[in-house]
Formats: sequence, C-alpha cells, structure tokens
Amino acid sequence: MQEEKNLLNEEEPRRGGVESSLADFGAVIKKRLIWILTAALLAALAMGLVTRFAISPQKVSYSLSFIVEYPDRDGYADGKLHYPNGEIFRYETLIYVDRLRAAKESNEDFAQIDVESMASGGISITPAATEGEETPIIYTLSVAGGYFSSEDQATRFLQAVCNETRKKIVETATGFAYDAALLSYDSVSSFESKIEILENQHRAVLSRYEKYLSVYRNFTFEGKTIEACYAEASALFHGGAGDLDLLKTDLQYNGYLCKQTEQEVLIRISVLEREKALNTTACDALKETVRNFMSGSVLTDLDAYHKKISDYIDRNAQIDGEIEKLYRSIGYGKNESGAYEQTGVAADSTAFEEKLAQFYGAVENEAQICKKMIGALYEEHAGFRYEQGRAVISGGANAVVYAGLAFVGAFLVASLVALVVEGVLKRKKASSAPIGEKE
Repeated sequence: MQEEKNLLNEEEPRRGGVESSLADFGAVIKKRLIWILTAALLAALAMGLVTRFAISPQKVSYSLSFIVEYPDRDGYADGKLHYPNGEIFRYETLIYVDRLRAAKESNEDFAQIDVESMASGGISITPAATEGEETPIIYTLSVAGGYFSSEDQATRFLQAVCNETRKKIVETATGFAYDAALLSYDSVSSFESKIEILENQHRAVLSRYEKYLSVYRNFTFEGKTIEACYAEASALFHGGAGDLDLLKTDLQYNGYLCKQTEQEVLIRISVLEREKALNTTACDALKETVRNFMSGSVLTDLDAYHKKISDYIDRNAQIDGEIEKLYRSIGYGKNESGAYEQTGVAADSTAFEEKLAQFYGAVENEAQICKKMIGALYEEHAGFRYEQGRAVISGGANAVVYAGLAFVGAFLVASLVALVVEGVLKRKKASSAPIGEKE
C-alpha cells in the first residue's frame, strides 16, 4: 500500500506538469491569437495564389470536343472526310503551327500565348468514331493549361483554332476555278473544239449544283435559291443565250475556219484523202476474203469481216462529208466534172463568232454565279459543333484544399513559434529581476 501511494504521489507532479504545459500553450495561443491567425491567413493566401496561378496551370489541361459539319461532307465513296475541292480532310492539320499562329493573330487577347511551344507537343487532337460509322466524326483538342490565363481564354483560343479550319473548308469550296474548263478555249484551233469546251464547262456547273440540290435546294443567296440557279443554268443552251444546236448546225454546214489558213485546210484534206484510199484498199481486200470463204466448202463465221467492212464504208462516208465541208470553208466547190475548184471566197464567220462569244460569256457568267452561290452556302453551313460549349478542365490542383492545408500548418508552426518566443521572454524577464525577487 505504501508503494502504491508513493507511485500516485510521483504521478501527480507529472500530470500537473502536462496540464501546466497545455495550459501555458493555450494561454500563449490566446495571447498571440491575432498574430498567429494573421500568419496562418497569409500563408493560406500565399499557397492559394501559388496553387492557382503557378502549380495548377502546370497540371491542368483543357479539352474541347467537336463535330465538323459542312455541305456534302459525306459525299465521297471512300468513307473519308474530304474538303469541297476533293482533298482528303486530315484532322492533324488543325494543330499545325500555321493554324495556331493564325488563331493567335485573330484576337489581341491571345498575344501572350506561346503557340510555337504549343505546336511542339503542348497540344494534341484525337478522333473518335461513333458506333456503327467508319468515319471519325468526333474530334477532341487537348492542350496544357499553362499556356492560358483562364478557362475562358482557353475556350476562346481552341474555338479560334477550329475556326481557322472552318475558313479552310470555305476557301476550298470557292478557292478553285469554277471555269477551269475554259482555260484551253483560246488555244484550240477549231470551232468544234471551242463548242465542246463550252459544253464541258456547262456540264461541270450543273454537276456542281446537283451535289447540293437534295438537301439545300431552298438555300437562298442574293434573292435566288440553288434550285432556281440550277434551272436557269439548265436552260442556258436552249433559250438562255440562244440555241446551241442551231449554232452547231450552222457550223456543220458552212465549216467556218477558226485559225486555219487555206494551205492548212488543203493539207488536212490530203490527209483525209489518203486515209480514205487506205480504207478503200483494206475494204476491198476484206471483200475478196469474204468471197473466197463463201466459194469454199468450209463454213466460216463471217460476221467479224462484215462488221469491219461496214466500219470502213461508214468512215469513208464520214471523210467525204469532212472533205466537202473543208472545201466549202475555203470557197471551193465542185465543177461539172465533180472536181473541187475555187468558186468563191471563204464563208463569212462573223455572225457565227458573235453568237459563239455570247455563249462563252453566258457560260463564264454561270460559273461565277455558281461559285458565289456555293461559297455562300459553305459560309453559312460550314462549322464546328462543340459538344460541351466550353473547354473541359481536367487535372490540376485544388487551390482551396492547398490553402486550407497551408492554414492549418501555418497555424501550428506559428503557435509553436509563439510558445518558444514566450518562453524566451519569460526567461529573460526572470534573469533580469532583482535577487530578492528571484528567491
């Protein structure tokens, strides 16, 4: 019993010491509370700011998902996206440095964004195919957050990057020559070739309209719909600029010369006459072969021979017509013996050429109207549909959590410092007191 009492007596000073220390610690905190709270709040504020503007931007990333939409984007048999001019749409080009530079220059607020560094690995684009489709139609742009000052700036910049590709889509819809077939018009040496060029150009315009009629027939630009433009273009050669068939008949009969001289025409006639003579010789040989087969006892299928003989006869008849037209074009006619001789002057093609020029102007004009109409169509309907509307944030550090941890840590450290300082002050005060007071 005596030993237990001794142990209890020894514990009491210990408990008293602990309680005294806690009481002293609480007293110090209470006495220096404003100082401690100020230090903790400053530390929390500093950590919050550092996290928000230094640590978090280096860890956060922004992503923007979108779908590319424009007329006829699915109009190719290979299942891949194409620009309107037929060039394959390569999604990787969205983040090429030239596109990033253009996006940066589109807004003064982007002046501090380092697109050169961004293009070297700071930005990426990934495609994702929707279920049941071969063509990737959803794309996601991802970029490190350190390049931006805010989520809003990141969203606007990524949308500006997309807009540069939208411009590319619109430009390729009108960036090529809609009247490309006319480029060789002045270089050909016959009116037949010129008319053929006009017809090819006309068909190209109709084909361009037909790509959009099913979906956009009612799209309107400058007071006209695509359907109306197509109807006008369809009637161009029969009631629009005139009747092209009549012009072709006029040319067929009179054989107007385009750039050929009389000597060149005579040379062409001699070439045709040689071809006719060779055809006649070959045809006669085939006829003799057929007669030999028919007089023999062996049955032979002669259809191929008869077909070849017929081809030679048809071609020679065609040559006779060409020769007659060529002679007529240089003022030659047949005399009493049936030979061609100079009987007049070359046919006057002035009126014909004026009508042909009208057709050329009409065809060229229809190409420009088509270019403007399709350009306006793409300007209105080409775009990027964003899935979220804003950039999605991922990663990063929570400034509130970091600030809270900093507050707690700073509070404890400041309290300990205050306790140490208070102890030092007490010791100094005790050592400086008079000897009687110390006792």
